[in-house]
Amino acid sequence: MGIHNFRSLVVIGGILWIAFVVEATQFIQYSRNILLTNGQWVNSKLLMQMYVMGAQEFMKTRNALFRDQLHLGEWHGFNEVSLKERVEPAAIEYRFRLSPGAYLYFIFDRSPSGHYGIRLSRNVKFPSMFYQADRLNKFVSRTALDLTPSGLSDGWHNLVLSFGSGQVTANLDGAALASMPVKSEGPQIIGLRGGSLPADLDSVRITGTDGHTILDDSFSNRRHYGTILAAVAVVSLLVIGLATIPVLWRHSPNEFKLGVFGCLMGLGVAIMVLSLLFAFDYFFWSSRYPYKDYLPGGAHAYAVTVQIEALRQKLFLYPKGVNVFPLDKELSAAITRWDGDHRLDGGRFHRGKPIIFREIVRYTREHPMVPEFLDEGQVRGLPLKSDRTIRVAFLGTSQTYGAGAERISETFVARCHGLLAQALGDISVETYNFSISGSNSTELLRKYAESWRFARPDLLLINLSTNDEKIDTLTANLRTLAQQARAAGGRVVFLLEPNAAEVEHRGLQEKHSAIHRLGQELGVPVWNLDGYMSSDPVYDSGMMWWDKVHLTSYGHGVVAEWLAPQMLAMIRPSS
Repeated sequence: MGIHNFRSLVVIGGILWIAFVVEATQFIQYSRNILLTNGQWVNSKLLMQMYVMGAQEFMKTRNALFRDQLHLGEWHGFNEVSLKERVEPAAIEYRFRLSPGAYLYFIFDRSPSGHYGIRLSRNVKFPSMFYQADRLNKFVSRTALDLTPSGLSDGWHNLVLSFGSGQVTANLDGAALASMPVKSEGPQIIGLRGGSLPADLDSVRITGTDGHTILDDSFSNRRHYGTILAAVAVVSLLVIGLATIPVLWRHSPNEFKLGVFGCLMGLGVAIMVLSLLFAFDYFFWSSRYPYKDYLPGGAHAYAVTVQIEALRQKLFLYPKGVNVFPLDKELSAAITRWDGDHRLDGGRFHRGKPIIFREIVRYTREHPMVPEFLDEGQVRGLPLKSDRTIRVAFLGTSQTYGAGAERISETFVARCHGLLAQALGDISVETYNFSISGSNSTELLRKYAESWRFARPDLLLINLSTNDEKIDTLTANLRTLAQQARAAGGRVVFLLEPNAAEVEHRGLQEKHSAIHRLGQELGVPVWNLDGYMSSDPVYDSGMMWWDKVHLTSYGHGVVAEWLAPQMLAMIRPSS
């Protein structure tokens, strides 16, 4: 082999090696691209004392950042993220995309008293607007924007928010959109929030008042890129060296030539295989849910997916000991009123003051807002109440338990208790929460028959439907629950369990119709809580949902303010 040909092979080999190193590094970085690795954003769902489903998964899986984009519609939607650090921006530039019917909140100047924001929407029920919200995310003022859903087409758009002179100016795709007065001084908290449908961001870029870039997040994983690149380069060189040593020892020129070509072909095949794996991961696998309800193929597909993901996480050394709670106390107070600690260690989140969902929660006159936790034996052993005591009980699943509230004292059960206790004065009120997260009417009926009925509530409110698949089973169990409660001398109310106004209610409405018919048959009042929460203007009075079924603290408050007066009207005659 001539010198010229040998040099050509060396050059080709070098190019192939560089291509392999770069591609392998990109593959590794992409495999580690999760919000925990990104490390710049706080997930509000994770900062609730009353845990919300999907909160951990949104941080730990790649669904939130697949294809190097932030997807706020993943893991049940309604996700909200805030920067971990306060910033003093002169301008914020967002590149975003909305699916039909989706909307996106651009949150700024957030503080413990509330925040300002702009909502851009492709949903006629949730029009684009500039707004101010209070601490609970209730809209206290709003200004409609001259932007219809058709004005936001498919594809990517650019929003630029400029800050200064006591106002915020918004430009959409290079055209002026609005200018709003905002009295913001000094560093502030910014965030993003979506709804039930896909709302994606490709980048967020913040320019400071000094003209320098504060943040340029493309949602790709650039952490430790140089270190990983160097490690891949060294390891691959060692492997190539070990593979080429036998070639150098060959005496025949033809054998040497074949050996060199073999090494180059092997490197080319490695690049091709890696490219195929990367493409499969990038375009398909990284967006799959490692969750049985979201995978075709049933339990088997779920088990395989979990095993593959567990192996991949070990292979690519997922982060441990990551603090997902904001260290800035003011920032923390602006997002949540719960002061718990949140840390990922060994793949598991540990939360301060955890709520145990299998216990029974009781509120009394002596503890009006502080819950007591009772086991089933304690409920079965409850003494007979006095004539000056009213016992109220709620029965349901995670919505009724209070999932999504920042603190347990902000659940609608706790708030109803507080409102009743205040209204009834010297009459003692005991409120029991007979709810189990993730359960259904069959399990709850069994629990009620075994122990909960011994509480003998004067008023039992049953809030069920979403978790029950079969309507006949649901109505049969409701019938039995009503009969048992009435036999103990109590009154019963069926609540039509609400879902978010923007999600499909077809299956839910069929269940609600069956509950209506059962209520008429039994003479049990049916309160249309779903209809109220979906009514105008209630449904868009603030940010009420963390997903289609779990309420925010504001949503819990709306429910309590509607329920408590009706409960009081039923209780007072007997009191």
